[in-house]
Amino acid sequence: MELFSKELIRALRFREILILTLGAALQMFLNRLNLSQKYLPIKNDLSNLILKGYKIERFKELYSISGGRAKGDFKFLLRPLTSDLSVFLQVIEEEEYHPLIELVKEVNQNNKVNFIIDAGSNIGHTSLFFMYYFPEAKIISIEPDLENYLHQKENIKQNHLSEKIELINKALWSNNTDILNISNEFRDGQSWAKSVKIGEDIKNRVSTITLKQIIEEFKIGDFIDVLKIDVEGSEVELFNCDDFLECLKKYVRFLSIEIHDEFECREQIDSVLIRNGFSINRVGETTFCYNKSIRLISNS
Repeated sequence: MELFSKELIRALRFREILILTLGAALQMFLNRLNLSQKYLPIKNDLSNLILKGYKIERFKELYSISGGRAKGDFKFLLRPLTSDLSVFLQVIEEEEYHPLIELVKEVNQNNKVNFIIDAGSNIGHTSLFFMYYFPEAKIISIEPDLENYLHQKENIKQNHLSEKIELINKALWSNNTDILNISNEFRDGQSWAKSVKIGEDIKNRVSTITLKQIIEEFKIGDFIDVLKIDVEGSEVELFNCDDFLECLKKYVRFLSIEIHDEFECREQIDSVLIRNGFSINRVGETTFCYNKSIRLISNS
């Protein structure tokens, strides 16, 4: 689009044209500078990862990261200018879920880990992290947001784990009667903060699945060895559901849950867990638990 039409040039003085031209050029420069500032944190974070021994390549329009503290030969695909890099730093570099691994190994001893449910799996990095430590396990990975789900599917495919990690594009919920929508209103609204809420927006609608359904449909045997829950506030709905709590008490051996304080539910959830026989230990934002009653049954 031209800056000045012929008619406008004839109407303006040379001095006015010069000022407006210089102003437009300056504005373009400032716009590019702002875009540069947007990319600068990515540059810094990727540079730091390279210094720590990570290998970073381009895969189509994505970053592919391997090596460093990334376990095994896994490759982690990240979308530029999204929260994916923050997820990678939390899960892989900072090993957010390593306390859970230690707890399982300490309490579980020589027993195998057969079934893991990753509820709120985002782009699949936590499922890959679990797969490294428990390679014999079957992982059921649940993510309600379609874009995250499709990106996770690519992550799993690139690591040749499609037969080991089952992906479900649904929301873990208390029932199958509520109509849910994906919401961008939680925290920063980026891809790692996708939440669900009751609503009737057809374009953003997401199906639900209950813990009881998962147990029945996937023919889970005696136990869910590990249940990880990071569902951006939906934990309130789950912990107010008797069916969910019954399944939790009866089937779940180890639990990892991020309780979001915006919903003022921490004390209630802690109380419910203790009342149902779980020990609880909080590390950072995450609560790690094991079911003491199942432990006694499994060792008897």
